[in-house]
Amino acid sequence: MERVAEPSKFFTRKLALDLGMVLLLLVWFALPLIFLRHSPILMGWPWMIGFPVGTLALLVLWNRMAGKEESLTVAAPEPWHAWRWVLTILLLAGVTVVTFFIPLTIHFWGGGDEIQMLRSEVWSSGFDKGLSRPLNMIYYWLGRQLTPDRIEGQLIVASLLCLANGVFLMGVVRELLPKDRILPVAAGVMMVLNRGDLSRFMIMWTTSLYWGPLCFILLATWLFLVSSRRRSRVLLFAACFSLGVALLGTEGLFPLAGVLSFLVYRYWQDRRHGFLWFFAWNGTVALFASRFVQFLLSKGGDVYQLRQTKGSHGHIDIATAIKVHLTAFLEYFNLRGALWEYWPAAAGVSVMVLLVLWLAPRLATAEPTGPSRKALLFAALAAGGAMIFGFLPFLHIPHLFRTHFLASAGESVCFAALVCLAGSFLPVRWRGAGTSLLIAGIAGVTSIATFTSQQYERRISSITFEKVTSVFEQIHSLSPRLEPGSAVLFVLDDGISSPLGGLYHMNRVSELVLGAPSYIVNGSSTEVTGKIGPKGIIPTHEFIVSGEYGYENLVAFRLSYDGTTRLITELPPALIAEAPDAARLYRPLNLLHPGVINPLPIFRLPKWSDGTPDVFDFTPGVLLGERWGERRISKNERLSREFQNDATIWVNPAGRTSLDLSLSIKPDSDYEKLAMDFSIHNDQGAEVAKIRLPKEGRTQVKLPLDPQRLQSFRFHFAAVEPGATAPPVLKAYRAGTVKRAFPARKRSDVTEPGTVLGENWHPLERYDGKTFRWVTNDAEIKPGIWSTSVETLRLTVECGPGAGEDGATLEVRAKDGEVLASTHIHTYAELQLKLSRPLLPNEVCQLHVEGGGLPSPRGEPRILNFRVFTCSLE
Repeated sequence: MERVAEPSKFFTRKLALDLGMVLLLLVWFALPLIFLRHSPILMGWPWMIGFPVGTLALLVLWNRMAGKEESLTVAAPEPWHAWRWVLTILLLAGVTVVTFFIPLTIHFWGGGDEIQMLRSEVWSSGFDKGLSRPLNMIYYWLGRQLTPDRIEGQLIVASLLCLANGVFLMGVVRELLPKDRILPVAAGVMMVLNRGDLSRFMIMWTTSLYWGPLCFILLATWLFLVSSRRRSRVLLFAACFSLGVALLGTEGLFPLAGVLSFLVYRYWQDRRHGFLWFFAWNGTVALFASRFVQFLLSKGGDVYQLRQTKGSHGHIDIATAIKVHLTAFLEYFNLRGALWEYWPAAAGVSVMVLLVLWLAPRLATAEPTGPSRKALLFAALAAGGAMIFGFLPFLHIPHLFRTHFLASAGESVCFAALVCLAGSFLPVRWRGAGTSLLIAGIAGVTSIATFTSQQYERRISSITFEKVTSVFEQIHSLSPRLEPGSAVLFVLDDGISSPLGGLYHMNRVSELVLGAPSYIVNGSSTEVTGKIGPKGIIPTHEFIVSGEYGYENLVAFRLSYDGTTRLITELPPALIAEAPDAARLYRPLNLLHPGVINPLPIFRLPKWSDGTPDVFDFTPGVLLGERWGERRISKNERLSREFQNDATIWVNPAGRTSLDLSLSIKPDSDYEKLAMDFSIHNDQGAEVAKIRLPKEGRTQVKLPLDPQRLQSFRFHFAAVEPGATAPPVLKAYRAGTVKRAFPARKRSDVTEPGTVLGENWHPLERYDGKTFRWVTNDAEIKPGIWSTSVETLRLTVECGPGAGEDGATLEVRAKDGEVLASTHIHTYAELQLKLSRPLLPNEVCQLHVEGGGLPSPRGEPRILNFRVFTCSLE
């Protein structure tokens, strides 16, 4: 009688040994990660040497005890020759340079959390204690190592992460679909091109923080699959180690990490082998999840992550949130601006992508069979699931800004699989070439979308790295050393967006770069970081730790939209109306010290940038004072500034006894033949230079300097002929030409610069290309603190349903009810109202409607008496 073989046991001595070594390694790593967390023991040399040596010993012991095993007999990707790998990566690097690095140089500074770049370190104890993300800073640290005193290293690291994500994703897809030679490359290309997250180019406060961990989890996944196929314990350890690095960068990866272990299903022909790999991966996830739970318990739930989920995003509509993230696919085709301007870049990208795809089917002698449509559809669905797990931690945030990075790998594979699926319907003869051309065409279109969106962001943004650098350089050029214990106060021009950004980060960046914290006043609620109090400046943001500063410790600068920084020697009365002693205590010159001007750390113009040129930028140590206008660029590319009579400049002697100043000064065309004397006077009233205008070309004047102190010089002009009237302004021109225009000062609301909104306005709305605010009644406006005499109100208004068919009477009232102007409005109107008396700076008036108050149709709960399109006090 024939004997039937008994099935082999699942739990064997060898499996027990493997599981025991995995548990031992997990406990070994739990020592520093959990049990000795924040302990000073970890900083000692015995531990720093003993831990890696012990880890190596355990790994060698495990590998020797496991012995040598044959690889699994599953389909493996065709081997790639080294030179083909190198060529493929080089072509992907070319795509990365054109579609990421070059657009990145256009605009990469968002005015957010860039402070992180300046305090970078490999292991951040501060971030571990505050966020349980100790490896958040390692990517900035790498950038600092590449270019220690410049910004370029941060851009290089972000670009390398972009490339690495594409390469590792390509490797993962090759392992999972070994017979397909187009889809893996297409997925890698789409990963490099991925535009799903709208903050993709804000590299120093979003991109590197998420792309870095994503890079390590993709590397971990690839190593996990390769190690499983080869039965390599060493590669399995490397995969789990890389997974741990990823989870120490962001806890947002836990959902995705939890499901990736199921990719080992391909290798479960040996159940014990599959279970071991599954156990090691999920044991690693459990270890780091326990560490994060320990962090949450230690904080009692009062942590940043939980506060975000309970923030101001309102009710979470899961269906709507998923729909928002699915629209990320459309970002590949989101075109705006001058499309044909970037056709050379698009053509170059398309050619490089075609070359990569052309290489792929020729990596082996056999013709590729390719996956079936069913396999491609399954790949698209599985990748879509991975995308959902990637954005799952961010469902409470209903937008694509900073929320889609971890979903980008799944999205890229899903999109590439759908494109390959579409190509599979082509005739067999043209299938490979047609699919490749389709992918290359999409890559070209996406590159155009990237360039146009970056140019658009640069155009609409008030904040650029060059502008922030210019502000710091102007202050540092005037005073390389500020008095210890002082603070910088930026007083914005009326009605502008801050060119520095807001929040807490500029407060700390200034402290690290200039040696003194900075505060911003006279801006919007999101930009202001300080409040003028009776005794000094008071922080208004919870993360500002610099404390309060008295007026005797402040150095104030007026800050314009274009980054022009001017020293304020007397604080505007409207700014310090509630601080009667401010004018007496404020003495900025006591806190400014002249000296040799050395380059600032990090805040230096990148190699590709021409900066923010100005009329005196060839002369170091010169800062504009009062009575200077904005920068202008003429049609013939000449840069100039208007200045009023007795305009001033400030000079840091920097050890010099004289200053050679190059001047080109002209009046407007109405005064171009008027003879004038232009003279320069020092701060003691002495005339130190004199020029007869008009004068062609540039004039060199030598200004005597006292090397021990800062000095101011006053520009004075007067007509030569008795009785002749001098022009109200002259123009100072920069030498040479300027190739690019400055972004015009933009109206960020319905108000023009110099006019500030108060209470009783409905939110800003945009419809049919127009921007406006609705008003029920008594909407407040006021002149800004830099205003002088305001006598006219200009309004563009339109009656709403609340005013009825006959319209209403619109009155401009003072706060005490005094009527300053009145008119009847019926439909759309552009008004110019003469006020009965001038308004003082910061004096509030109201737009009051007599009559009106009718309900709005179609269920609108608000009373909409009229809406305002533009509003200006002049």
